[in-house]
Amino acid sequence: MLEIAERERGKIYKSLSEGLVYKAIKQIEYLFEEAIEPTPLLVEKVNEVKSIYSKMTQYIASEDPQRGDIYNKLIITLYEVVDETIDIFILNNLVSSYMYDKRRYYNSIGGADIDKEIVFLKEELKNSITTESLKTIENLQNEIFNIIATSFAVKAKDKDAIYALLNTDEFGVVTSSLVVSALTISSIYYYSEDKLLLLLDAYSKSNNEEVKQRALCGALIVMYIHSKKVNLSKGLKLKVETLSAENNFCDDVRFIFLQFIRSIGIEEVSRTYTQKITELATELNDELLSTIKGRNIEDLKDLESLLEQNPKWLKNLEDSEFEKKLRVVNNLQLEGSDLLISAFSGKKEFPFFKSIQNWLRPYTNEYSEIYEGIKENSKLGDILEKTFFLCNSDRYSLLFSSNLNNLQDLMLTGLPSELNMSDMFEDSIEPSRAEAKLRARLYIQDLYRLFTLSKFNLPKIFSSHINLYEVDALKPIFQDGETLRNIAEFYLSKGHYAYAKTYFKLLSDNNPTDYLLYQKIGYCNQMLKDYKGAIKEYEKADIITRDVWTITSIALCYRLTGDTAKAIEYYKEAQKLEPDNVSFEMQIGYTLLMSNKYKEALDLFYKVDFVTDGTPKTWRAIAWCSLLLGKFDDAQQYYEKVLSESPTSNDYINMGHIYLIKNDINNAQTYYAKSIEMSSYNTENFEDSISKDKDILLNFGVSDIKISILRDIIINNTVSKKNTY
Repeated sequence: MLEIAERERGKIYKSLSEGLVYKAIKQIEYLFEEAIEPTPLLVEKVNEVKSIYSKMTQYIASEDPQRGDIYNKLIITLYEVVDETIDIFILNNLVSSYMYDKRRYYNSIGGADIDKEIVFLKEELKNSITTESLKTIENLQNEIFNIIATSFAVKAKDKDAIYALLNTDEFGVVTSSLVVSALTISSIYYYSEDKLLLLLDAYSKSNNEEVKQRALCGALIVMYIHSKKVNLSKGLKLKVETLSAENNFCDDVRFIFLQFIRSIGIEEVSRTYTQKITELATELNDELLSTIKGRNIEDLKDLESLLEQNPKWLKNLEDSEFEKKLRVVNNLQLEGSDLLISAFSGKKEFPFFKSIQNWLRPYTNEYSEIYEGIKENSKLGDILEKTFFLCNSDRYSLLFSSNLNNLQDLMLTGLPSELNMSDMFEDSIEPSRAEAKLRARLYIQDLYRLFTLSKFNLPKIFSSHINLYEVDALKPIFQDGETLRNIAEFYLSKGHYAYAKTYFKLLSDNNPTDYLLYQKIGYCNQMLKDYKGAIKEYEKADIITRDVWTITSIALCYRLTGDTAKAIEYYKEAQKLEPDNVSFEMQIGYTLLMSNKYKEALDLFYKVDFVTDGTPKTWRAIAWCSLLLGKFDDAQQYYEKVLSESPTSNDYINMGHIYLIKNDINNAQTYYAKSIEMSSYNTENFEDSISKDKDILLNFGVSDIKISILRDIIINNTVSKKNTY
């Protein structure tokens, strides 16, 4: 049912985004007829839009300076009608989730009264702190959270009350923080400009950094998720312009954006950038060598070096102020959620996490379930409140999964006795700014855990990148060259090439003589396997500045497109710039192999072998070329040299091929078995190699049936051996 509702919403959204207003109205009216019985107010809104839009179409020839604003308001109204219509449909069709279950409960008791809960909370906050009083306060906070989070729109009578909860000190930081989170969740489900403005006001007017940063994080997420609606609002654009003139707003937005970038694929963060490159190198290696008869004759590291970023970029980055900031953020990443998300993902089953608001509750020692225990372990309480490398949710997880006394010993021996927020940032960041950045980072981690690990059937808002550049009102914040470059470099450093490319393209449009930008756009295209697009950008860089890295990158991309003649042409250009660099001879040799020019390739490999006094890399290349040319004794001689120094499983396979071609089955079996042994008895590489090299073996007279039987024997023996371990 939920899927049907979202599909219908998507259809109408598409019509509205394409400016097909009449079509959208018809689709809405169809929903009214077939899916729900609309409220009189919804019907009235649609009829009003139809009437106004009809008049607009009649007077389209006349000039009206207000037409754009009126048109946008009509579109926004239709978006609101769609959302409310779909909401009624889901509510009436018993889709179970936190949001709709709570809504049905409040409907069943005749509605919720937030004013009554606030009055009770005010009174309870005046009492002395005890475990029981804390429980009462928490129950009231939870109820206020649920009322706000599940409200479709902010009622006029509740607006002032919510404003007071957010912007006065009377209710405490925990209450205000939870109200911010409730507004955020409500706005993700049910967008309204009033709710978004409440969040932005909380950022602007609150005296507490926790509340401020939560409000801004929430507002930015809502602005991205509902960017189609936000982009139509003149009022929100003016609000952002006003905030941009205030101290720190733009800096805070930029920092939060970087945290959103960090959250992309956060569960896989333990795989380092180098490992990602290695995986890509393996893929591209297969891609290259699928066009060569046979398999890998290059060391993986050799190809990996071809895919590495230009060292000049790193030097350029090291000299910049951004590098220092990036280093700080990377250090935080090592200490923060990126490594701990997996460690704590299994520690969210405690009763505490059965309530949605607790996933977003600021950590405090004055939480009822831990209050008495923390009082007896005051040192532990002090440390936990300053454990800034753990987000709030994980601190509660740690407490509920540990014995407090044991935890105190662990924390006391594992942490410094004094740890300030500013200690986690570079010295040049003033303490208040350090706190702002830290509060934002930790809150995003809390949000990430709620929306990815909890079982409340919430939207997966982190499943795609929260790209704030798509919000028109925020674009000016990212438009200056330094910010664009910082974001682009950050994306590049994290391997998010499609996003990095977008920002480098924006920069290159304004800096058409900066060859490094074209290099980076080309590199992004290359890593996205758009090799023709990469060549185009690399050639732009080459026109501006001749650079060996650019030229060899062009050569590699031509190899990957199969244009070996062009690849060789560019490798020879690189040779002119660095005549003593024998690696270009090797690359030309590999490229000749792709063209089946084995004799020419072999001559080059012999030349390099002579100049370098011989290395396993050149021996391996000579051996493989000799095998392809039918020079089996030469091939065997060079593979023996390789096997005596730095053998790989593929080297043993190739030696097995030589013996198989010579019909020496016993030795063929021996070497094939050694290749599998080197692979920890995993036969995948062996099977893949036999498949790829089958045509070569057939060409040299090995029968198809012999290959099949021998492969079967080897695999069967391997399985038997493996089962004995």
